Amino acid sequence: METTNFFGKKFFLIIIVAISIYSIFIFYSDVNLVYEKLLDFNFSYLPIILTLIFVSWLFLFFRWNILLKNSNIHIPLKDNFLIYFAGFALSVSPGKSGELIKVILLKNKFNINKTTSISIIFVERFYDIIGAVIVTMLGLGYLGIEFLPAIGIAIFLIAFVLFSIYSKTCFNLLIKIMSNFKFLKKFTISAKNSHDVIKNSSSFKIGIFSSLLTVIYRLIESLAVYFVLLGFGIDIIPYIALTATYSSSIILGAVTMIPGGLGVTEASLAGLLSLQNIAIGTALVLAIVIRFFTTWYGVIVGFIALKLSRGLKQDDGKFIKTNK
Repeated sequence: METTNFFGKKFFLIIIVAISIYSIFIFYSDVNLVYEKLLDFNFSYLPIILTLIFVSWLFLFFRWNILLKNSNIHIPLKDNFLIYFAGFALSVSPGKSGELIKVILLKNKFNINKTTSISIIFVERFYDIIGAVIVTMLGLGYLGIEFLPAIGIAIFLIAFVLFSIYSKTCFNLLIKIMSNFKFLKKFTISAKNSHDVIKNSSSFKIGIFSSLLTVIYRLIESLAVYFVLLGFGIDIIPYIALTATYSSSIILGAVTMIPGGLGVTEASLAGLLSLQNIAIGTALVLAIVIRFFTTWYGVIVGFIALKLSRGLKQDDGKFIKTNK
């Protein structure tokens, strides 16, 4: 299938770019330092870190399930679980656009209207930004005034996305911009008619609950990051400050629209950690390890889910209740 081949080519290109970027970071950090740090890691923390990351994903799945039901889409729990996690396989893409593979899975397996599913994924990205900003704001008191520019960028993004949701003119402009990208172009036709679905998915009640779930996800994920630092014997950064530090790097990576924020997220995370009395070489090592657990671990789980969900194969004879 052409779509599958396209996903595959883009993914392997991203892998090559990631390896190149991480190689530069490791070279800058000193290979011996990286080796020593990895040897010093306390692997007794590994089950805690992996468990916390997985539990944090469950809150995102709960959010996804709520948004589906809000659009009157009801999918068997097992299938829904696999389809959602299959989206992680291509999460290292500009703005996580690779998660649009869920649109294909929902269409092929359950004949779900693409307009609705694309809208829900768009709203998910909005709540991701909201959650990251709220968590960052919670730790602003610990970080200090030098971190205000990152917060300002994030607040601007929220205002822009909110305006895009409620202004049909601005929304149509975004769709027009999306159509200039080869990968996104095939989805823009369905997205043109999704404005009402997006507004419905960001109503006050749904918005508050979805934002709360996203904040919980960020807090648990940040707790896993905190345990990564403890695994390296580093306990000089308070948990709440670390949540803001990590979330700020995620926001900065997302702003660039670089696939997975590769390079930018790691570099900004290392830079923010170095401002909190961690040597820059050590900070770069920490950034790479943290990103493995928070990003690449998800990619691995995503490909397993994609395989178990039978990939892009079309199922027959299944009925799903949905508004067309």
